[in-house]
Amino acid sequence: MKQLIILAGAAALGFAGPAFAKPGNGHGNGNHGYDNNDRGRGDLYSYGNGGCPPGLAKKHNGCMPPGQAKKLYRGDRWRSGYGTRYAYREIPYDLRRRYDLDASAVSTYEDSYHGRAARGGLARAAGCTSCHGTHRILPKDDPASTIHVANLTATCAQCHPGATTEFARSYAHAPGRITSSDRATSWVRQIYLWVIGLVIGGMILHNALVWRRDLQRVRARQGEQTLHQRLSRGEVGQHAALLVTFSLLVLSGFALRYPDTLWARGFTTLGLDEPARRILHRIVAVGFVATALVHLGYLLTRRGREQLGHMRPRARDLREAVDNVLHQLGRRSSPPRFGRFRYIEKAEYWAVVWGTAVMVATGLVLWFPDRLRGPSWLVRVSEAIHFYEAWLAFLAILVWHLFFVLVRPGMRGALTAITGRMELEELAHEHPGEFARLYGGAIDRAQVGTASPPAGREAPQPGAQPAVAPPDSSGPPDGAHG
Repeated sequence: MKQLIILAGAAALGFAGPAFAKPGNGHGNGNHGYDNNDRGRGDLYSYGNGGCPPGLAKKHNGCMPPGQAKKLYRGDRWRSGYGTRYAYREIPYDLRRRYDLDASAVSTYEDSYHGRAARGGLARAAGCTSCHGTHRILPKDDPASTIHVANLTATCAQCHPGATTEFARSYAHAPGRITSSDRATSWVRQIYLWVIGLVIGGMILHNALVWRRDLQRVRARQGEQTLHQRLSRGEVGQHAALLVTFSLLVLSGFALRYPDTLWARGFTTLGLDEPARRILHRIVAVGFVATALVHLGYLLTRRGREQLGHMRPRARDLREAVDNVLHQLGRRSSPPRFGRFRYIEKAEYWAVVWGTAVMVATGLVLWFPDRLRGPSWLVRVSEAIHFYEAWLAFLAILVWHLFFVLVRPGMRGALTAITGRMELEELAHEHPGEFARLYGGAIDRAQVGTASPPAGREAPQPGAQPAVAPPDSSGPPDGAHG
C-alpha cells in the first residue's frame, strides 16, 4: 500500500511540474524570466536572473545553461598541435548589456600579438583571464584591479619578467577609447596604404607598357644567342640567400597575421603552429641580417665598390625613366642607352637597403618589447610599420622584380640569377651603354650574334661565355662615359 502511495505521488508531481514551469517548448527555448523581445538581434539564446534554477545560479555565469554556453562561445574551430582551440569572436549582446561591456573588447584583443598567437595555437598566449583575473574581475579604475595603472606592469611581469612600464602600456588594449598608440598606428596605416597604392599602381602601369612593347620585340627576334657573364658566383650566392630568407620571412610573418587562411592552416598541419612559427621566423630573421652583413663586407671589396659606383643614383636615371616610358608609349623612336644598372635595378636595390633597415629596427623592438625604454606607443607603431613595410616589399617584389625576370616576354632573368650569365643580345638590348663599354661600341642588334669585340679580343662563341672582360673589369661607373 505504501509503495502505491509513493508511486501515485511521484506521478502527480510529474504531471504538475509543467504547470509550474515558465512557458517554453521543452528544448531550452523558454525565456527563463527574460523578455524575448529584448534579445537585441534575436539569434542568441536568452538567459537572465529571474527564475534562474538554483544549480545555474550557483555558477554565477548569468544563468547560462552549459549547452547554450558552448553554442555562444565556441566560435570558429581549428586544429593545432595543442588540440582543438576556440576563437572567441564576439561577446553576446545579453552579456554586453548586463555588464556594460564594450563590443570592441574582443576585436582589440584579437588585433594584438596575444590574440593572433592564441588563434595560431600558442597554448600559453595571454587570454582574457591572464590579465583580468577570474573570480575577482574589477574595473580598471579600481586600485585593486590587476589592470589598474599602478598594477599593470606587475601583471605583465607575470609572463614577461623585467617588463617595463612602457611595455605594459603599449600592449594594453583599450576598447571604446583612442590611445596615442592608436593614433600613431592609424597615421602609419593611412600613409602606407597611400604609398602602397601609388607605388604598386605606378609599377603595374609601367610594367604593362614595357610588357606590351617587349612582346612585339620578342615575336620578331630570331637567331642564336651568345652568353655574357654578368654576375659573379658570390653575387649569385647573395641573391639566393636573400631570396630564401625573404620568402620564409614573408610566409612565417603573414602566418601570424592571417592564421585562418588556407595556406597558414597548411603550415599548422605540417606542425608549424605558433610556437614553431615564431622560432622559425626568428631564426630566418637572423639569417636575413647575416646576409645583409655579408653584403656590407662585399661592398668593401674592389668588385663591390665598383658595383656600388654603378648603382649610385644619378640625375640621368630620372631622364632615362621618362625617356623609357615615352619609348614604350611610341613617343620616342629608341630606348635610352642604359649602362650596367638601369633605374629599374637601382630602385630595387635601394628599396631593399631601406626595407632591410626598417624591418631589422622594428623587428628588434617586437622581438624584445619587454625591454622597451622608449615611449609606450613605440611597440604598436613598430608593429604597424613592420606589417605594412612587409606588404610593400612583398608586392614590390611580386609586381616589379618578378615582372622583369620572369614575366617580360623573352627575358631570361631567372637564368641570370642562377648562372650569372646573360644572353649577349639581351645585354645589347637592355644595357646598350654597358655593351658598348665592354665590346667597344654599340652594334646593331640584328648583328649581335656575329659582332666583333674590340681588337685583340676573341669573338664570343654561341652558347659560351665571351672572351672579353667581364663586368667586374675596371671601368668608369655609369654616367662617366658617353
